[in-house]
Amino acid sequence: MRLGAVLVGLVFVSGCQTLSNINNPFTSDSLAERPEDESIDHIRGPLQRTLHSKQSAEVDNSVFQANYEQGKQHFDSGELERAEEQFKIAAGENRNWLQRANFGSRLLRRRSDKDDVQPKTRLREDALFMIAETQFAQERYAKAQDSYVLLLKEYPSTAHLDETTQRLFTIAKNWLGSPEFVTTSEVQQVNLEDPRSTPPAEQAEFPHSAILVPNFRDRSRPVFDTPGRALQALREIWLNDPTGPLADDALMLTATYHLRTGDFPQADRFLTMLRDEYPDSPHLQTAFVLGSHVKLMSYQGAAYDGTKLNDAVELKESTLRLFPELPERALLESELARIEVDRAARDWERVIFYQKKNKPKSIAVYCREIIKDYPQSPYATQARALLAELGPEYFRRLPVEERQRIEGMQQPTTTEIVEPSTSAEPEPDPISRPPRAFPFDNRYEELPPPAEELVPESQQRTPRRLPFNIGRLLPGRDEESTQ
Repeated sequence: MRLGAVLVGLVFVSGCQTLSNINNPFTSDSLAERPEDESIDHIRGPLQRTLHSKQSAEVDNSVFQANYEQGKQHFDSGELERAEEQFKIAAGENRNWLQRANFGSRLLRRRSDKDDVQPKTRLREDALFMIAETQFAQERYAKAQDSYVLLLKEYPSTAHLDETTQRLFTIAKNWLGSPEFVTTSEVQQVNLEDPRSTPPAEQAEFPHSAILVPNFRDRSRPVFDTPGRALQALREIWLNDPTGPLADDALMLTATYHLRTGDFPQADRFLTMLRDEYPDSPHLQTAFVLGSHVKLMSYQGAAYDGTKLNDAVELKESTLRLFPELPERALLESELARIEVDRAARDWERVIFYQKKNKPKSIAVYCREIIKDYPQSPYATQARALLAELGPEYFRRLPVEERQRIEGMQQPTTTEIVEPSTSAEPEPDPISRPPRAFPFDNRYEELPPPAEELVPESQQRTPRRLPFNIGRLLPGRDEESTQ
């Protein structure tokens, strides 16, 4: 036991001496032995390491510059295919389709910046533009469009922006058959009873409109959906160069296509953008006139939502104020008068609806609204006659002149029996509309009122008053307050 304790003590003492012999960088002896000229310049932080890695990853542009110069020489001499190959090498776009697909990196890892053959430099910008130019000169417009879009994607503020937008506009017009902008002379008066029956604007036969038929013969067009690719080219113009000279033309040409193909909601969308974003455009007056037209063409009739109708009224009134010398002024004024009649027709549809449900108070509410808002319309005459049949309690809150007018329309009741006439039937009133047939009309036959139950005053509930007029939200529910 004593021998073991002695051996353990010897090992411990030798170990402490061994550890004490290790150089400690923080001892006074180690500091004294450090050379004075030692610096920390080799130490880099995270940002310095990132910048250093990018600088070391830069490639020599002299090779790419030589390819670019060779491509320029071929382009000037008319050798467009050889020029395109040299420009692709200069831009780092000379990989085949399998390399561009990059299947391995997509399956195993994300592609990093170091995988780029050519970094984003001014040389690559010029090379991408010249690739598109050679493809445009060869009339390979689909490939040229892709190259122009790639240029705008990588260099949004490229020095070739004006030339790029001009080329895209030319490609779009070529694919759409070089159409002219739509004019106000193509506008037809809208039939508000059935807007879909209105003769549309001049129908232009846009070529290659069959989007599902592939194209394998004409290399100047894409394989599928030529009109859609044309609209995409126009979209790149006003998205990437909104202040350029062709932005408003691109919007107007897009609206022209949608209007002539009968897509009025889309035409309304682009005409609204043109009015809001380009007040100095030469197409502004046309955008106002056509905008009110397409809004009316989007309207579906008195039995549907009237938002488009109200928007069309506001736009037509604004057009008359902004352009007092408008050639189409008479057309707009006549349409406004007809819209007022159609607005009254919308309220008269509600009168017919509540007639079927045998709701005299609701009928009186809408009749008073028609008389108040549209006193000169033919529906106002029918509303006065209907109020006269309902009785004085339903029109006592109208102005004195209207009350006297309605009272003069009331006929005294007589017991005389009038024999039916054997003459020809009179022509029906063109304004009055026959009630629509519903399969449940018999449900709303007049029934005797239910017997009222006497409730003690202690059990009667005081009606709760709401902070808003619910009668405006639910027609017919708060009629007594509106009489």
